[in-house]
Amino acid sequence: METKNVFEETVEILIEDAKKLQAKFSKCQESNNFTEALSYMRLLKDTLSLIKEYDWELKYSEYETDGHKEVSIWKQNHCGEIKDVKRYRITEQELKKNVWIEKFESCINERRSYICTYGDECRNTGKSYALAKLCNKYNGIVVYKNRGGIFGIENADDKLSIVNTFIPYDRGINPKQFENKIVFIDEGSGLTNGDIDVIKRKHIVVGFI
Repeated sequence: METKNVFEETVEILIEDAKKLQAKFSKCQESNNFTEALSYMRLLKDTLSLIKEYDWELKYSEYETDGHKEVSIWKQNHCGEIKDVKRYRITEQELKKNVWIEKFESCINERRSYICTYGDECRNTGKSYALAKLCNKYNGIVVYKNRGGIFGIENADDKLSIVNTFIPYDRGINPKQFENKIVFIDEGSGLTNGDIDVIKRKHIVVGFI
């Protein structure tokens, strides 16, 4: 089963459709074919409404305000519109309970991948804890090339008294029993962007790189 970001693919297709409809609409206007122009305008309006519905990406920001640090997560579309804004004061416990778990779980529920590319800036924020907990909850697998990329999750497993499955990556994830499993990766896994793109063909992938 293909689990590449369905929402992203849908938006890309809809945007291409909108461009074609807009071109046809303009051509009909230029030739004074107002009947067909009206039809294309209606189709364009429906297509733009679908783009607005699906084109939302999860965003994250950390900042200081009123003498303390906060984390915000929200959804934003390509027009810069935002919704579902949530803010949290930063304490280790709150982060473990809220930010990363909610961020990744939102993507999992939407059947889409999310890779945080600034993992080195997020140390001591409960990220390995979140990965361990969600991997266990969704019966996923932790994939790695470098053993150093799983130590944080292993430590979190010990604290949570759980056991997750760790799979070394070798040009793919081959064993049949791991097909369509949600894949979790942590900073230092050794996986490249190319490796992750390969994994995304058959798996939802969440974590840090």
